[in-house]
Amino acid sequence: MRHRTRSGGDRKFPGAGAWPDRRHHDEEKGRPFRRRGGRMLDYGELRLLILSIISERPSHGYELIKSVEDHFGGSYTPSPGVLYPTLSWLDDIGYAVAEASEGNRKNYRITEAGEAYLAANRATVEALRARGGQCGEGGRRGPPLAVAAAMDELKSALRGQLRRPGVSQDTVERIVTILKYAARQIENDDRPTAGTPSNQTHGQENMTARTAEPESATADTLPRIERIRHELRRRQLTVLSVVSLTPNMIRITLGGDELDNFTSLSAGDHIKIIVPDGQGGTAMRDYTPRHYDPQNRTLVLDFAVHEAGPATQWALAVKPGDTAEIAGPRGSQVITGPIKSWLLIGDEPALPSIGRRIEEMDAGLPVTSVVAVPGPEDEQVFETAASLTTHWLHREETSDATIFIDRLRDIPLEPGTFVWVAAEGSVTKAVRAYLVEERKHPLAWLRASGYWVKGKADTTEKFGD
Repeated sequence: MRHRTRSGGDRKFPGAGAWPDRRHHDEEKGRPFRRRGGRMLDYGELRLLILSIISERPSHGYELIKSVEDHFGGSYTPSPGVLYPTLSWLDDIGYAVAEASEGNRKNYRITEAGEAYLAANRATVEALRARGGQCGEGGRRGPPLAVAAAMDELKSALRGQLRRPGVSQDTVERIVTILKYAARQIENDDRPTAGTPSNQTHGQENMTARTAEPESATADTLPRIERIRHELRRRQLTVLSVVSLTPNMIRITLGGDELDNFTSLSAGDHIKIIVPDGQGGTAMRDYTPRHYDPQNRTLVLDFAVHEAGPATQWALAVKPGDTAEIAGPRGSQVITGPIKSWLLIGDEPALPSIGRRIEEMDAGLPVTSVVAVPGPEDEQVFETAASLTTHWLHREETSDATIFIDRLRDIPLEPGTFVWVAAEGSVTKAVRAYLVEERKHPLAWLRASGYWVKGKADTTEKFGD
């Protein structure tokens, strides 16, 4: 897939993400479909099933999605966020190879190593084939995919709300009212009317976001922001590689057994990296998990080095074999709902989060990025199956918001566009004000954070979150 950047030139984006086994919030975002009694497929089973299919006929990604769907009689469809990392893993490990085919598609065929792996797991493959046959005509089918996804969203919303400490009785009663009303509506096959509890959820924390939408907006028509807490623990890791991505960005890959059970569900997650402060103590700084590979227990972090600080100094000096200590992430903010397109705005400290978001987007989803970097040598290339439009801005002053606003004036904001902003604090504030006040973009469809504040160390700001 080729994407044209506004700063000039064509960029080639080689297809969906090359980082296997990324776990997401629900099936539509990359998590295996769940049925009563457990997952429809775990990751190892999906790899074997894909190998079995391409052993019969080389296939491209969409063909494989349909083949798996047909195999299970329509009761399970792997999302691109699950399938393409699986294909990348099979390619990386040498069990499959991608070959160019008509229409810039990649056909995947099995290798000799893949055939051997398939033969060694023949019993599992036969069981998978039998399981699929049971889901066909005359077999027990799961709910329609849209219903299954909605059920997962409901369960996730409930877990996120009820796991919070100190949940009030008022909140519990509102949830019970909503659930009972929904049950009656389903039984009666009626549509909600004005004044029903589905309208009264407007403004509830974590159930729906605060919004400038009209009063007729409901949870079904708004994005959903779920905050999921994780166990907070420190991990001692080893530096595996240090690479200069651009003049102002260093990519460091960490690894180790202590990454077992590491969880990062969102591109907005932050871990703490613990580094020497230069005065005999330690300092902690926030960084986005750029990629996490649970299979190989590796974690990738990108460091913007435009300003001096203990983390920057550590990133500039660290070598493979050195020890690194991290903590977190403490939690994840997962954004789901009826989002038709994304607009991502930020500067180079936000690039790790922007890059991860872009690469994890569903196939064909319209995504526009507006990113300010010092110069053309600092632009990056993202691998994605999404429909991406990139706008690279070259700036000298890190706190200049006008360069963003001037470019945004030329970018349409269609209904259903979720906007995510992360830049220097004053820039974020100005961009947010422009979008809300001048462009009248609803607050429910916007998240804005000051990832850093000029002149202040280890400082962030949130706006209306």
